[in-house]
Amino acid sequence: MSDSGCCEGTDMPAPSFDVDRCTKAFTSVDEARDFMLAKDYDGHVLLRGDGTFTAVCPTYPDGFYPDATIVATVGSEPPDMAASSE
Repeated sequence: MSDSGCCEGTDMPAPSFDVDRCTKAFTSVDEARDFMLAKDYDGHVLLRGDGTFTAVCPTYPDGFYPDATIVATVGSEPPDMAASSE
């Protein structure tokens, strides 16, 4: 993916996690993933404790939402995965 930040209204990736600009709520993991793919965003889809899903930038700090579990990653593969797929 060409844009490593999912922060709307910016042309450059966010240097840090900005909850107001780097999150968007959805009702399904597919809806969140499709949105991120359509916008060419990298990041994660989180399953929240209330059953909703949140798309977040790659700068999402693990544990920021204590009720969240990463259920999908969109975009860049982790370095060890990219090396093994060559």
